[in-house]
Amino acid sequence: MLRRLSSSLHALRHQLHQGKLGTHIGLVKLSSCDRPNVFAETTFADFPLDERLRRGLEAALGKSYVTPVQHEVFSRHLTDKEQSARQADLLLQAPTGTGKTIAFLLPALQRLLLLEDARRAGKSVPEGVLTLVVAPTRELVLQSAKIASRLLQFSGGQVRSSFVAGSFSLEEDISRLREDMPQLLFATPWRLARHLQTTPHFVNALQSVDLLVLDEADRLLDPSFVYKVDYLIRCLPTPRPRMVLCSATFSEPLRKFAIRSLRANLEVIRLGSKEPSPGQANAEVAEVAAPVQQVLVRYKAEEFLTTLHATLEQEMGQEGQMRRVLVVFPTVRWLQFFYVLLKHRAHMSGLFALHRSLSDDRRRARALRFSRGAPASRGALFATDLASRGMDFDVHAVIQVGPPSDREQYVHRAGRTGRLASQGRSVLLLNPVELTVLKELGTFEEEQVQASASSHHALSSMHGWWEDASLSASGHLFFASAIAFYLNESQRLRARAVDVVQTVAALLQSTGLPQAMSSPKRDVDFLGRGRTYLGDAIREAKSRPELNGAMIPVSNQKHGGAQRQPDQHRRARLWSVAFHDGLPSQSLNCTCVVDLW
Repeated sequence: MLRRLSSSLHALRHQLHQGKLGTHIGLVKLSSCDRPNVFAETTFADFPLDERLRRGLEAALGKSYVTPVQHEVFSRHLTDKEQSARQADLLLQAPTGTGKTIAFLLPALQRLLLLEDARRAGKSVPEGVLTLVVAPTRELVLQSAKIASRLLQFSGGQVRSSFVAGSFSLEEDISRLREDMPQLLFATPWRLARHLQTTPHFVNALQSVDLLVLDEADRLLDPSFVYKVDYLIRCLPTPRPRMVLCSATFSEPLRKFAIRSLRANLEVIRLGSKEPSPGQANAEVAEVAAPVQQVLVRYKAEEFLTTLHATLEQEMGQEGQMRRVLVVFPTVRWLQFFYVLLKHRAHMSGLFALHRSLSDDRRRARALRFSRGAPASRGALFATDLASRGMDFDVHAVIQVGPPSDREQYVHRAGRTGRLASQGRSVLLLNPVELTVLKELGTFEEEQVQASASSHHALSSMHGWWEDASLSASGHLFFASAIAFYLNESQRLRARAVDVVQTVAALLQSTGLPQAMSSPKRDVDFLGRGRTYLGDAIREAKSRPELNGAMIPVSNQKHGGAQRQPDQHRRARLWSVAFHDGLPSQSLNCTCVVDLW
């Protein structure tokens, strides 16, 4: 018996090393595309859910049906019996927007309620934080903590949750924790590591943790996070707590982390993923949730503005339809330039911008205004990946401007719509230089977007924007960031330097800028290395690893009037380009720093 068990565990470990998670007990493979209505009649009432949580769930969600991923998790882990958390580790992979947060939160909260009931009955129960949930962004931490609070609103204060995250001081965190005395803690890895390193006795508060949840584990295992996650795990009690990894994709870093960190009796629940093709044993194809319609719009670069305007009009609908749209841009400068043009020159209503250049308070305020818009209002949120990731906005559609870095990024973006089995649309806007990425993204329904009269009127309202000093400076920054973005992707796009420059010039022309003014001059001052031809500068940039997407420290220098504070732990991919592009600005020779994140 023991020999057979040992043999089975060895086989499972071998499968994990080979990337073949597929045949062991506990593995669930469901395709929401193949079985869309299997759980249509399954409700929360079909599971042994505590009445206090049931009431909180109804108040928080207002719906009773479970999603496929929730069904699979609840069937195995939602129990009304007091039990230890020292069960098998769990790897939970499902498309974005399928209800993973509720799937891991409800069993954890139910267990905490049962433990508190046992404490009140006189049994010995550990004190302090028992469940720790780590997420990559402050927004996701605050969002998850809010969901937990709403689920616990009828628990009578028996189970308490709290959070530690950026934008709050360490002293505020400590004061909040002392007041809340939580059994459930949500945290970002950076803030948690900071407390563990600097706050006296903070590590003692985590010595009762017996369940660790890594939400959006694929993002947490990026190079910028993974060593903080490893440090956190080393600070937790031994034997190591049970771990739950939640992810929309099964990336290579996630596979390697599972090999070295998860126990051999690993349970895996995977939905909406395709089996690897022959010869691709380690490959994993992430899938977009079934209710999301995936649309491709091809456009000419010189028609970008009218195409974007017409697409927004189409997806937002008319007043009274209450459609909200998320628009994801490749860079902050790209976002800012076209946001200002559409909002303040074309007077397009209902536009919001969310990006890392905003202060924390302004980001929170804008996110709140967008998510709580008037009942009959429409709106569009312009955002970057970092700002939009983890946000549970109720949006009708996601518009992606430019090529995503890979299939996984596309899935995460598209997953912002069609959440919890609702209908949604993912619209990908690509110009000719970007079309080579289609083969790695999958198949799409192609649509033609016809510029309406209002779109042509919006274009005519742009005339003369280059005479505005602030808009001209924003145009410079957009030009530099777009050049940097395309150069960073040039090998993948198979784009020549001349194609990159012509494409970016055409994007500027789409705003009504005369062609003679949008064609950059050949002389460029690149990183203070003297004047050279644009082609030479681009070739030099591509040949220098520290510029070509490398991870380098942010120095304490002034760029474009913005002061960047030194931080030994912070890293960013920076492009610094000083250029002459013919725009009539007082600062033609300005230096532009473009943060690709």
